Amino acid sequence: MQGAIASIRVGGLTDAEVGERHERIDDAVNAVRSALKGGIVAGGGMTLWEANTGLDALDDALHSVLQTLIDNRGSGIEGSSDFLWFDGKAGVFHYVEENPLVDAHDVLYNSVKAAVSVAMLVLKTDILLLGQGL
Repeated sequence: MQGAIASIRVGGLTDAEVGERHERIDDAVNAVRSALKGGIVAGGGMTLWEANTGLDALDDALHSVLQTLIDNRGSGIEGSSDFLWFDGKAGVFHYVEENPLVDAHDVLYNSVKAAVSVAMLVLKTDILLLGQGL
């Protein structure tokens, strides 16, 4: 069914809790809209792991996303390209047949585009300002 309207009621014990839950629901709705608009790709860092741009520095940066997930898990698992995605919470790799995780293509594309834009700005200006509240 297309064009239907749904109502989601959000509750919580405090205003902050209600606001946080509202933001999570809003994020989920927007992720679904993005996936419907632009399609989906393998999630859990797998799309970035399999990316092959031909630029060593960019490929290393893209691979570091999945490697960081693995390192933060602290399980000592080495990255491998014969899996679909890495579940950092459970510390296991999942294959296509086993409960695959997906990302919205537009979200992944825009994230990489923004990261490259910031990197180009740093390279062009040869300066990076770090501070609190930025």
